[in-house]
Amino acid sequence: MPRMALAVEIPVRPEHRDAFEAELKDHAAKTLAGEEGCMQFEAHASLEDPNLFFIYEVYADEKALEAHRANPQLASYRGATADMVVERRLREWSVL
Repeated sequence: MPRMALAVEIPVRPEHRDAFEAELKDHAAKTLAGEEGCMQFEAHASLEDPNLFFIYEVYADEKALEAHRANPQLASYRGATADMVVERRLREWSVL
């Protein structure tokens, strides 16, 4: 099975920018530390738009990505940031 990548673009409400950044950093650290199949998790902030974030994640395979989606930590992060986020633009990729 090929490695799987997620690319997520997340615009956030300006009044929640700093709180969202803190939640995202915490989520990235917990995902990397707690999910064996997570090979890479990088969070970025746009230089052009301070309220736009980008996440790039790589998982060992489809099974590891499914485990990530089932992890209660992801649900906790999404719940904590639900009111901060304008939308989540997600694309899935297979790593060549």
